Amino acid sequence: MQNHLFSLKESPSIASSASPLSAHDPSQQSHSATSFPPHTRPGLTIQDPATMSSYYPSHELGSASPHDGYSHLGEALRAGGGGSGTPSPAQISAMMMHNPKRAYRQRRKDPSCDACRERKVKCDATETSSCTECSSRNVRCQFTKDTNRRMSSIKQVQDLERQLIEARQQLERLRAVEQRNDLSTEFRPDTASLAFADFPTVGKSPRRMLKARSPQDLTNARMQLNDIGRGLLKPPVTGAHPRSHSAHSNVSDLQGLPSRAAAERLLHYYHECVHRHFPVLYWPRFQRTFAIAVEKPSTHTLPIDWVATLYGVLACGALATHESSRLPEAQDYLTRAISTINFWEDDVTINQAIVAFLASIALVEMNRKSASWIWLGSAIRIVQDLGLHVQGGQWSPIEGEMRKRIWYSFYVWDRLLALELGKPMLINDDECDTEYPQVLDEERLVTDDIQTPLPPTLLLASVHVARLLAPLAKMFRSLCITNEGLTKFETHLGDCLQLFPRPLHLSATTPLDPCIMAPLLYFQNTRILLHRHNLSPSSSPEQRAQAIEQCVHAARDTATVISRCLAPHLQSHDLEQRFILSSTTLICTHLWRCMLLLLFRQFFDPFFVVLRAASVINDARSINICCGRHLSFFLRRLVEHYERPGSLDPEHDEEILVYLSADLQASTNSWVWGNAETGTHLSRRQKHGRPKHLNPETEQHSIPSAQSPSWDNFLSEEEQHDWGGWQHIEQSARYLQRLCDSKQQRAHDQHQTPYPSQQASNEHTPGPTLPPLNASNQPTGDHRSRMTIANII
Repeated sequence: MQNHLFSLKESPSIASSASPLSAHDPSQQSHSATSFPPHTRPGLTIQDPATMSSYYPSHELGSASPHDGYSHLGEALRAGGGGSGTPSPAQISAMMMHNPKRAYRQRRKDPSCDACRERKVKCDATETSSCTECSSRNVRCQFTKDTNRRMSSIKQVQDLERQLIEARQQLERLRAVEQRNDLSTEFRPDTASLAFADFPTVGKSPRRMLKARSPQDLTNARMQLNDIGRGLLKPPVTGAHPRSHSAHSNVSDLQGLPSRAAAERLLHYYHECVHRHFPVLYWPRFQRTFAIAVEKPSTHTLPIDWVATLYGVLACGALATHESSRLPEAQDYLTRAISTINFWEDDVTINQAIVAFLASIALVEMNRKSASWIWLGSAIRIVQDLGLHVQGGQWSPIEGEMRKRIWYSFYVWDRLLALELGKPMLINDDECDTEYPQVLDEERLVTDDIQTPLPPTLLLASVHVARLLAPLAKMFRSLCITNEGLTKFETHLGDCLQLFPRPLHLSATTPLDPCIMAPLLYFQNTRILLHRHNLSPSSSPEQRAQAIEQCVHAARDTATVISRCLAPHLQSHDLEQRFILSSTTLICTHLWRCMLLLLFRQFFDPFFVVLRAASVINDARSINICCGRHLSFFLRRLVEHYERPGSLDPEHDEEILVYLSADLQASTNSWVWGNAETGTHLSRRQKHGRPKHLNPETEQHSIPSAQSPSWDNFLSEEEQHDWGGWQHIEQSARYLQRLCDSKQQRAHDQHQTPYPSQQASNEHTPGPTLPPLNASNQPTGDHRSRMTIANII
């Protein structure tokens, strides 16, 4: 009988059912290894010793007796390897004949843990869980006795496997953290994915931050904290509480106010130029207060902070004009506005923030961008101290709406100015949850013109684009933006454009009011700055060519918008005055970038459209003369490049690409200053605002006094006129156009009939030449290129 059992073959059904357990579950494999005896029933065979030795020592396998094997056989029969799983009477009788003493013990007890063995209680531990006794006593369920060696080895292997998995997971987390930390110093392909995670949802307000709710009424606690916490904590502003100690002043005592007619004209300029895009004032109330103050100057008193706001409004209105006395007048108003308010007070007001904000706008129009950025920081800190960046509090409909408009006006200006200057943004999106501004019902009753959107609508259009600028600034940290990143940014910008008012769509063809064109030009400027980042030498030649191509597309779209603004739907003089009124410093620099790109790629028709807009602005904006001076030099370099025989494509001239990148060299992404002199302030190599022939010894005696601020311009009187003017730029651009056309025609003729006798007939006739930047120091001969580079620096 025993020999007969050893001679039987393995059953296919049993092998197929047992193999998955032995391959994937160590615990099941251990059971099967301990259950198979040397003598098996039909359909079973001896397990491979090599497989069993992976869990048990070889000396244990050899110590198994035939009697032990028969005791395991009964358990194997009950477990069911094949058939019904119930042993037949012949099998049971055979088992009892060979081992009659242990027939009543069909199953052997599971081993017990150390604690249960000491207490002599039943142990219900399994391979994956501790026993009830150890769990209740909060001790470790372990198997260290010699009799429990097999169970202990299984649990140790499982513990080691779990520890190995945890170690691998921890290593993966550490690698991910290390990759994120290296993004600021080295470009990685996952930079775009990190910036895309910060993309806001277009058309939806920021997500509300979670705030704890009190389980009971804490009115008494608030009253006590206001008393005992004075000097230690400052409660948040949750409602309108007038200041009891605010100072007032009679209108008749105010100095430097213009006449009523002049003041109303400046208020109109402010409304058309500033208030349409940054509605920080509730205009009907401001006009009523001003009218009452003017009618009763001796009896009506005004808060000091409101008077400072009036001075700030007059300063911004004066800068919007085209009069020669606008700068001294605006400087006087701005000085009075800043000196009227005491910014050292700890109890601040919204009017103080508005004054600082208006000072920032006025300083930008004076081409004082760094000073403007500093004052903007003060304005933002004041409104954050007043809690305008979070939603909540008890406010009237008008006060609640004005808090939203003030906050998002500061938000848009912070984004635009930081992007223009290449500076860090002061507002963190993760700390703000203020809802978007809306149009009030009384405002809808006043006007409902589709072609002239209301100020909240224009502000919201700028907010959609401004919320994308923070992820864009993160992308600028990398050396190059991938095509995937550019595509996603363009897609998001397209979604923002769909939410613009209908007159601001790119597909519109109707005449456009210049006073509402700013959001659309800010949109095009964002596109140019996005693609211009890949002009750096870190990008491949293909990426640089694609960057120029996309920037030119945005420049041509800008020319289309300008053509709609300058369409003859108004009288010529009124049209020019309205265009000048709406042109800001940021718009002038955007037009300058567009003209550089259009000249570089020889798109002359849209270039002349933008050039006309710049010539209309002329010196109404201080920075526009600086833009014309740089454009004149760039145009001369292009003429010199194309006049040079055998010249290559200007895209391969690194020096011309530096001039094309323009103010990109003023940001942290610049590459032109890499090999410059160390230990010197590059922007002060030549003092701005003084002639070059000024003696340095006399400069020490010309330092202005500390009592009054210095408002000197960046360019001297000579430098403001040495570039020839806008008409000269137009003549030189037309000469460049004829030069490029003749060169292309000559190349076309050489390709068709490449004979030397016909090449001389295609030479161009000499045309007008550009004047040098400094006519008195015009270089000659071999010193021409050297002196030109010196003048640039």
